[in-house]
Amino acid sequence: MTKQRKIGLLFITLLLTNLVVGQDTSRSDKKIYTAYARGDLQLWNEVIIDIEESWNNSCDFKILEELVMAQYGYVAFCLKEDNKKEGGRVLHSANENLVILLTDSPEKPDYIALKAAFLGFEMGINPIKSLYLASRAKELTNKAYSLDNNSALCISVKANQQNFTPGIFGGSTEASIPYYKMLIRKFESGEENKASEWRYINSLVILAQAYEKLGMYQEACSTYEVIIAQDPGISWVKNGLYPNCLEQINKSNNISSF
Repeated sequence: MTKQRKIGLLFITLLLTNLVVGQDTSRSDKKIYTAYARGDLQLWNEVIIDIEESWNNSCDFKILEELVMAQYGYVAFCLKEDNKKEGGRVLHSANENLVILLTDSPEKPDYIALKAAFLGFEMGINPIKSLYLASRAKELTNKAYSLDNNSALCISVKANQQNFTPGIFGGSTEASIPYYKMLIRKFESGEENKASEWRYINSLVILAQAYEKLGMYQEACSTYEVIIAQDPGISWVKNGLYPNCLEQINKSNNISSF
C-alpha cells in the first residue's frame, strides 16, 4: 500500500470516528434533555452508563468531558429531588473523571468551574462541610470566571455559588440574579444550543426560584411562563412550580386587600 493511500485511509478513519462521536453526543444531549424534562433519573443514569462505555472503549477526552457534564447534571438533579445517597454515589465517580481532565488541562476554565460545582454538591450533601469547603469553592469559582467570563458553565457556576452559598459564607441570592440573566441571554442569543440544552431550562427554573426566595413572585411566574412556552411538556413546572407561584401571588394580593 502506498504512503498516500495509507494517509488517505487514516484521514477517512479519523473523519468517520469524529462523525460517530458527534452523532452519539447529539443523541446523548437529547436523551438527557428528555430525562430532565420528565424528571426521569433512571433514563439519565442509563445515558451516563452508555457514555461510560464509550469512554472505556475509546479513551477519547471529548467523550470523558461529555460524561462529566452528564454526571454534573445528574448529581444536581438528585440533590433537587433530595436523593443525596444517589447523588453522592455518582459524584464520587464524577470527581475521579474530573481529576483525569484536570491532569490533562489543569488551567481549563470549565474544568475549574466543574471542580467548584462539585465542592458545592459536597456541601449540599453534607452541609457541615461548608465550614471548610465554602472558601475553596468560592476561590475556584472566581478563578474560572476570571479566566473565561463568557463560558456558559463558568457563568452558571458563578451564579449558583452566589445563590446557594449561605450568607455567612458570602452568598447572596440577589447578587446571583444578573449572572442567571447573563447565562439565559447566551442561550437565547444562539451562542449556546438552546433546542436540546437542559441547562437553558434549568437556568430559567433556578432564576424563577431565586425570584421566589426574594419574594418577587410576579417575576418568578413570568419566568415559569417562558419555560412553559418553550416546552409545555415539562409537567413538574407546568403543574407544580408554576401553580405554586401563582398561589403565592394570590396570597399576597389577599393580604394587601385587608
